[in-house]
Amino acid sequence: MAKEVQKRLPSEQIASILTQLEKEGKQKWLCRWQKHLGIPPNLNPYSSTATEREKVLRFLLFRALINQQGRMEKVRELCLKAGETFGDILLFKPFEVPEIDLFGLFKNIGGETGAQIYRVGALGGIKPISLFAYRIKSFECFIRWLGRENYTLWKILSSYLVKEKDTKKLLEFLIGHPCLEAGWVGKDPKACRMLVNWFIFLFREIWNIEGVSLADSFIIVDCLDNGAFYLFEDGFCSDLAPNCENCPLNGICSKYIKWTAYKQQPKEG
Repeated sequence: MAKEVQKRLPSEQIASILTQLEKEGKQKWLCRWQKHLGIPPNLNPYSSTATEREKVLRFLLFRALINQQGRMEKVRELCLKAGETFGDILLFKPFEVPEIDLFGLFKNIGGETGAQIYRVGALGGIKPISLFAYRIKSFECFIRWLGRENYTLWKILSSYLVKEKDTKKLLEFLIGHPCLEAGWVGKDPKACRMLVNWFIFLFREIWNIEGVSLADSFIIVDCLDNGAFYLFEDGFCSDLAPNCENCPLNGICSKYIKWTAYKQQPKEG
């Protein structure tokens, strides 16, 4: 039991904070999206060619699968390096990339045990490299399926986002696909929702595909998450020395009045 129950913020203050976080998330995402997605320099997300766009879409699927339960910066580095090192083979014939090379890259970035990428202390002895391995295999399986059925990821996404205009069906397809199902964490994987947001963002904002709208995405939650993260990334809401004075939430955030998740506040009186 908690020794002290924290007072709930007034509804108006909560609404103001959420509005500001959403604003921060949207504005800064538009400036930083390419960095945060970790797209390697050998891929061009601004290209108008079908082949280049297909490469970007496949890389983001790979990225979303590997990203789950990982340390953001390390996972980004891992995916970026994998994209640079293995190039188109990773995206079109990942089953031809030697596992020993993938595991070597994983250990180079994540340490000998991979613990710098995945923390698995509460998962009953599962090794970090095991998480990496089954997600790689899930991606391989899906790429094989695309080839066997003569599909492209672009064609599938266009069908759901442009023709049917049904984001929910796209999400259900990605979550429930026999190959990808094995790679997601949980029944309603946040990583898959994030991936759909990325796809919609590219279709609408970067590639200007008619008929696709950000309003159809799950991006409102993403923006709130991003906004909160950017407060940390920009040095405002840090663990030990928060820069509240210059924080975008200064004036509407009360620093939780008595205490925060970061440090104990002095008691009144």
